[in-house]
Amino acid sequence: MEVGSMSSLFNTIDRYIATQVLKGWLLILLIVLVLFSFLELVNQLDDVGDGDYSVSDAFLYVLLTIPKRVTMLSPVSAMVGSVIALVGLANNGELMAMRAAGMSIQRIVISLLKTGVIILLLGLVFEQWIAPPLEQSALRLRSIKRSGLSLAGSNGFWSRNNQLFVRVGDIQYGRIPSDIEIFEFNETHQLLTYIRADSVRLHKNGKWLLANAAIKRFHNKAIDHAEYNQFQWKTFLSESEMQALEFPIDSLSISDLASYVEYLKTVGEPYQDHRHQLWKKISRPFSATAMVLLASLFAFGSHRSFNKGKRILQATIVALLLYFSSEMIANAGLLFAADPILTAILPILIIVFIVILQLKRSF
Repeated sequence: MEVGSMSSLFNTIDRYIATQVLKGWLLILLIVLVLFSFLELVNQLDDVGDGDYSVSDAFLYVLLTIPKRVTMLSPVSAMVGSVIALVGLANNGELMAMRAAGMSIQRIVISLLKTGVIILLLGLVFEQWIAPPLEQSALRLRSIKRSGLSLAGSNGFWSRNNQLFVRVGDIQYGRIPSDIEIFEFNETHQLLTYIRADSVRLHKNGKWLLANAAIKRFHNKAIDHAEYNQFQWKTFLSESEMQALEFPIDSLSISDLASYVEYLKTVGEPYQDHRHQLWKKISRPFSATAMVLLASLFAFGSHRSFNKGKRILQATIVALLLYFSSEMIANAGLLFAADPILTAILPILIIVFIVILQLKRSF
């Protein structure tokens, strides 16, 4: 067979393997998404009736957080789906036909790696641009509805308590409310106090630390003006409303989380927890790719006597064990102040090492 035709054949096989693996991945991902989304819906229905939070809001919350579950479940579903695809190819004699056509085991694994790169890129897109904004919208919806107050407006976020109004124009990095305005009126609707601040640091005791605050007080046809680098103000916002202004760390995008880590470094605040979360997010798509490679051992390994169902069950158990092991390594790294880059890539390196070692020993 000529080199050109051989290359064309291998490219065709690459596309065929990629199609089968992606189908298996999407199938398993769909199954686990339905299961975990149902469990989340049950959890959200427990909160129906808190404030204005309704059944339709609970369904919308679950729908908006599906991309987050895609990122979380992708590594396990990638491995199980890949095993389903590869075992199917093996049972149909297609892997043997590929080898008979001159395609080595190593070349087939390279095809798997190419498919894994597709899953990796999709994972990064979800982690950066799709899951974070949708999850934050879900969290904000839930917080606003449960508080029973309308915090969202066309010109930022507004809240009111009697004659006191607060506007939050933006939220930097998903964690730092900025462009703050506070208005205090008397009972005849005359403005008493106006506060403008660049940003605010939220504290659990209900106090806000306003940065670069300018304060104007109106009385007796006169205006008192004062400026502070930092100004402490007691907020009236409820805990639910506060949650709409400060998203959880794991809901931030990769770029926002990286920027927030740099911000914490600048202001001298602890940032190790956030740095661990950052590398955990970055490593998750790479982990899915490594899981695809690991699936090759179930198709080319020594256990040829196993039937399809047994191999899939075994792959599922291994995938879950690896997932929980990765979580344990990450938590241990945080507990013992280990380098987050090392704790993030160590499970991936172990998987790749096992695949290379086993393939060398068997073939």
